[in-house]
Amino acid sequence: MRAHLSLVFVACAAMLAAHAGARADDASTVTVMTFNIQHGIDGSNKYNLQRAIDTIAKVQPDLVGLQEVTRNHPYYNCDDQPAKIAEGLKAGKPKGSRSSRRRLSDPAR
Repeated sequence: MRAHLSLVFVACAAMLAAHAGARADDASTVTVMTFNIQHGIDGSNKYNLQRAIDTIAKVQPDLVGLQEVTRNHPYYNCDDQPAKIAEGLKAGKPKGSRSSRRRLSDPAR
């Protein structure tokens, strides 16, 4: 498993290095985001997965890595959080999002 993760990180680093000199408006720019959604718990200590969905949609990364994502846990309504996030990102954009960026693809692909 560690070897697989290392390979993913090396591939991402190589991809980022290849685009290091690209301008922000250049079509070859890759936007990478990492986000600890803390199981969907918001700043008021309530379960609110929509906050994570809105944040990801606003940034519109080409690649996003999520931490503390849960499936079928009773404390979090037994939600399949990866699926709910994917559905929420397909449903629409929040106000203030960048329309020039492409949408995230379905993680099941």
